[in-house]
Amino acid sequence: MRNGFSAEEQTILYGVTGGIPEYLSRIYINRSMDKNIIELFFEESGRVFEDICQQYLYHPQIYTKLPFLPGNTGRWWGTDPVKKRQEEIDIMAIQDNQALLCECKWRNVPVNIEITKQLLDRGKLFHYDQIFYFLFSKTGFTKEVLEYQKQDSSLFLISFDKICLLK
Repeated sequence: MRNGFSAEEQTILYGVTGGIPEYLSRIYINRSMDKNIIELFFEESGRVFEDICQQYLYHPQIYTKLPFLPGNTGRWWGTDPVKKRQEEIDIMAIQDNQALLCECKWRNVPVNIEITKQLLDRGKLFHYDQIFYFLFSKTGFTKEVLEYQKQDSSLFLISFDKICLLK
């Protein structure tokens, strides 16, 4: 870890980057901890946030509470035969006849119902007995999404603030 940060800041930076050397090498001591984190997340296509969301799923406090214990996770893309267009899922995990589909949004606005329905719609591309949906968001979720989630036990909403609270 780079010098110039307090022990607490170093712990936070290590946690946010997952200790991945590639990301740690992008930490600059002449920037604040917050500025470093923001810079990392605004890289092309938000891959860093997706990586952190994937790591969240394997965090000891989270992993055993998931609907099933996923082995490997990864990105999925393919063609929607009905819409005749390419679709992408940021994070996907499969175990037996269950799937976990995740969408990661690092945006300055809360995730809205359209994004939520888009993820749920992508679940129709698969034929698993159970599909669970995880929406990760930098800035939270609209009231409409929060209300929808109360009626759908297969939908999990995770804000960046919640990720940061993990110890």
